[in-house]
Amino acid sequence: MIVGGVSLCLVGIAWLVVRNRPKIFEPEYLNPLKNNYGCARTLQVLSTSAFWPPVIWAFLALGVFISFGGLWGGPWLIHVHKLDKIQTGHVLSMLALGMILGGPLLGFLAERVLKSRKKVLVIAALGLVLLTAKTAFGNPMTLTGLFVWFGLLGMTTMAAAPLPLTLIRNAFADDLAPTATGIANFFFLAGGAVMQQTGGWLLEMQGHTTLTGTSEHYATLFQVYFACAVAGLVAALLTREK
Repeated sequence: MIVGGVSLCLVGIAWLVVRNRPKIFEPEYLNPLKNNYGCARTLQVLSTSAFWPPVIWAFLALGVFISFGGLWGGPWLIHVHKLDKIQTGHVLSMLALGMILGGPLLGFLAERVLKSRKKVLVIAALGLVLLTAKTAFGNPMTLTGLFVWFGLLGMTTMAAAPLPLTLIRNAFADDLAPTATGIANFFFLAGGAVMQQTGGWLLEMQGHTTLTGTSEHYATLFQVYFACAVAGLVAALLTREK
């Protein structure tokens, strides 16, 4: 009942606040493709250099989040840190808290403080590098440290996801923006699918099973996460902002 009530309130707010159409229509900004087929639009998006850096960051960063936060984080807490299922659930809930708090915070930084989505994206990418470096090089963490680490993981990955999507949308004219964001969404989700399978394969290669696991089993996985974070930082630095 509470969720339904909140949903109705959100619907009402959207009805009052969200515009049905832009107030200002600039036909000169629109530049329809001569060939209006979806294939032509897709090829034009994929051939645009500004499209790829934010997509690469999202593919890698969200891949780390979905792979570890959504699948391998729980077994890691249970096997390596010897937490019970209740404690593990509490720690994993920090991912959601990081997303909830990080979204408005990063948006505020991008709009009001730094006035640049690219700069905030770079900060988030750097944060992910530091987080993965802590686990990749075997630094131990206390229970409090785990709570903080998982919260920051949600903040520097999933909470930052709207930034590259907005950068991609702004990089294209209005006629191509929907195609670009649609293709970008595919890569955003594909990162998680690829990284989950890759993570499982790496753990299996190290001798990990569903019942047993050590820090050595997860070492290679964390090193891959660190490499992905570094590559994501490079992609964020190469992102162009209009």
